[in-house]
Amino acid sequence: MEFREFQQEIKSNHISGVYFSTIDCQVCNVVKPKLKSKMEKYPRIKLIEINSMDSPVIASQNMVFTVPTLIIYLDGREVKRFSRYLDMSEISSFLQRITSDDNME
Repeated sequence: MEFREFQQEIKSNHISGVYFSTIDCQVCNVVKPKLKSKMEKYPRIKLIEINSMDSPVIASQNMVFTVPTLIIYLDGREVKRFSRYLDMSEISSFLQRITSDDNME
């Protein structure tokens, strides 16, 4: 994915979750299915997966220096970042908060 395409994708969705990982990251490989399962409960949140090795410009422009990293964007602006140790209950709690505040309308 090109950086401009990434920016457009973020801006075109009210809420986006961007998951940064690499293929050789074992933690990323364990977290990814759990995160996907969690995100299914929030169908109006667009989940975007970025391989930091394949898209180093996107990773660096977002100051992602460790994986896994999940960045939540609301109307194109970063509102929350989870890095290295992603706590699924903390992620759920945050997603529940931002989706129940009538932000989805």
